[in-house]
Amino acid sequence: MKNLSFIVCSYLLYMSHAIGAPLIWWVSDYTLANESALIVGDDFGSIAKVKLESETGLKDIEIIQQNNQQLSVRLPATISYHSHALRLYQPDLKTFERVWLNAPKIDWLQGDMGVKTSTGQGWLQLSGKNVDTLNLQDAFLINKTGKSYSLSLKESDPWHAVFNLPKQIPVGSYQLKFGQKVTQPTIPPLEVFIVNQPTDFQQRVLNIKDFHQSEDSIDHTIAFKTALADLATHGGGTLYLPAGHYRLSNSLFIPKNTQILGDGNLATHLIWSKIDKQESIALINLEDNTRLQGFSMYHDDAAFGINSPSDRVINNVHIEDIVIRMSAYRGHPTSEMLTKIYDQILKRFSNKLDTIRLQANNITLKNNDIYGTGRSFAFIDSHGINIQNNKFYNGRRGWYSFSGCSEIIFRNNTITGADLMASGGGINTLGNKVSSRNLYFANNTLGMFNGWDREAFTSDGGGASYFGHVQSHKENQLLLATNLRSKGLRLTPYEGAVLFVVDGKGVGQYAKVISMSENLVHLDRKLDVALDNSSKIIICPLQENYIIVNNTISDAAIGIQLYGTGLNHVVYGNTSIRTGGINLLGLWYGGYQSAWYTLVAHNALYGSANTRKFNPTRTDLHTSNITVEARPRSTDELNLVYGIVIRNNQLYQNNGVSIIGSQNARKNMDAIFVDPLDN
Repeated sequence: MKNLSFIVCSYLLYMSHAIGAPLIWWVSDYTLANESALIVGDDFGSIAKVKLESETGLKDIEIIQQNNQQLSVRLPATISYHSHALRLYQPDLKTFERVWLNAPKIDWLQGDMGVKTSTGQGWLQLSGKNVDTLNLQDAFLINKTGKSYSLSLKESDPWHAVFNLPKQIPVGSYQLKFGQKVTQPTIPPLEVFIVNQPTDFQQRVLNIKDFHQSEDSIDHTIAFKTALADLATHGGGTLYLPAGHYRLSNSLFIPKNTQILGDGNLATHLIWSKIDKQESIALINLEDNTRLQGFSMYHDDAAFGINSPSDRVINNVHIEDIVIRMSAYRGHPTSEMLTKIYDQILKRFSNKLDTIRLQANNITLKNNDIYGTGRSFAFIDSHGINIQNNKFYNGRRGWYSFSGCSEIIFRNNTITGADLMASGGGINTLGNKVSSRNLYFANNTLGMFNGWDREAFTSDGGGASYFGHVQSHKENQLLLATNLRSKGLRLTPYEGAVLFVVDGKGVGQYAKVISMSENLVHLDRKLDVALDNSSKIIICPLQENYIIVNNTISDAAIGIQLYGTGLNHVVYGNTSIRTGGINLLGLWYGGYQSAWYTLVAHNALYGSANTRKFNPTRTDLHTSNITVEARPRSTDELNLVYGIVIRNNQLYQNNGVSIIGSQNARKNMDAIFVDPLDN
């Protein structure tokens, strides 16, 4: 059965600039036959008719909903999936503005060497919306001299496309272009860099057995340290670990340009006893251009597994075919011993025991199996992350975390709560991060989260710098009505934060912040509609372009949650079993944060969620709903939730859709389109 409930919906009145050509700020791509599209912008009130451009001529399109800031239309049942041009006609039925549906939008480009970067024998992935409406079969790189190199399409869907590069393509700067289709707007060329591998690990290869010749000692620590020091002296290389067991009593520090290579995780085993935590809290510490492959790691203490320096960002880390088994609770501990171990972990590490903890650019994790005492992994201030085909297990009070990260491919992984106190995780701006953006989270399996908030996937990160009026606006500069420092508000660093226009003139617009001073804000672009003193704005951390598609999630209080700031997200094709469903929230969270411009479509929600024991009064968590909610303070009027489309979801066992506003605030959400014919 399907249940559609609207709870205290708010209605908005707007100020607008002079009537003219409509301005388009967001379109709810992607839209299939007989589905509805929401177009958000300004000056839609005078639109008299909408027509679809087709090969056979113009066809009238049904207008479902219309006001000055939004227009909803339904596509014909017979239409095919590709880019479509709509004409929005003025009352004279001659003047019109063209709007594109299903036009390709590339959020970012990532390669095997990081953001926009690949090797001559590597790959490139486009991530965004309607990617497969591009002419992907005619993709090519062109250099500055005009020479072009064709790319081989490996796979594609509406959200991504992967290309193999031609072998032996020269190092250099290129533009990625596509053969132009008549039925879509022109796509600007994308910048690509082809580089050499950062190091050749085969230039110097050492065998660990050549450094451990004493049959009387089973401790290989000195042998490892000696061999690694030799590699460091010679600029790097490979330390080969033949099949066998290697016992260690201290941390390993892998120098730059160095690979540790075993014979496979079932053959080569590294086993640590107690380590000197004055030297390092991690078993293996990485530097630039390092690679771990083909071995297992075991330890019974509470140290980190694989770590990078905390005082800087390193580059080029590759971890493949590694098994980690770490638990501080092995053996036959008494209840008193368990309590003591647990208390020590909380006191020393604040429970952030990370089996893998990295702060790096260009990270690859592939075909690994990771289990530890606490969090399975934590990535901080990292960019260009590629994580595929791994198994992750969260330990006691453990979760997974991307914090202040961008350009992330996370696909075909399994994340499991391996403890009754384990939770899920997600992406965030915790720790005063300014932004997290560009996440492709696809085809993963997540489940069995019974601890903490039990969130399988969530965004997080509180804090904001401003909510209030604009005093004046010129080009890309705003003068705020309130001096930030006088209010004790956060000023710097704030490059990369987002500004939302949440009420008054120009509502629905957003831009990124370049800099902020006492009461002056510099934006990355000029807004289409100039603001005035009726305009209210939010400035807060940015969380943008999360593509969450085709995942299977089970046994969690929340399946997918966008908590606080959200902009241009897609939640599509996911299956939720025994979870609290899908939540989109705009709220006061150390400052106002908006949930804007998100598509929730073609998801399937089965069964009901177990309640959260720490808050047994939240009865809504028993059902697996799609929930859109605005949580303002009692008297504030602003659009916390704006531009949301919910359609064609399969809702079973009395699960439904809930739109929850505030009884005390006159306005807190708008431009929300729920198609009851589809859900």
